[in-house]
Amino acid sequence: MKVTSKCPQCGHGIEHFNGVYVGMLWRCPKCHKEWPVTKEEETTSQADESVTHTLGTANHYLRRAAEIMEERGKQYDQPEGERSMGKCVAAFNIVTGHTLTEAEGWLLLQILKDVRQWQRPGFHQDSADDCIAYAALKAEAKQKEALCNGR
Repeated sequence: MKVTSKCPQCGHGIEHFNGVYVGMLWRCPKCHKEWPVTKEEETTSQADESVTHTLGTANHYLRRAAEIMEERGKQYDQPEGERSMGKCVAAFNIVTGHTLTEAEGWLLLQILKDVRQWQRPGFHQDSADDCIAYAALKAEAKQKEALCNGR
């Protein structure tokens, strides 16, 4: 059984089994608007075992984070994805006199998202998505630092 909804902001049609529904929120993959799942949608989704078991997998979250990074990169940075941290860290270091690295900047944002995730009961989709994306960006930046330093 397929459960569908329409984004109240952009009108984009969304199907439950596409992985955009996790926890108690819908999230539009087009405009990233989140809105609550209705009781009827929740009941329908719980009746469909195949949907329930395919949504929360690690692979689902990894793919979702990659899609979000790609989309945000197109919106804010470069076509190949999110790459704004280097500029942010450079500006921070100039203002404060610190020597924060790009990888440490991603670590800071990852910690922020983890703190937000555990701040209240339940599940916060945005924090989970961003934390995974920040972990990947942190790994990329840390590897780049190691290669530049010959380690």
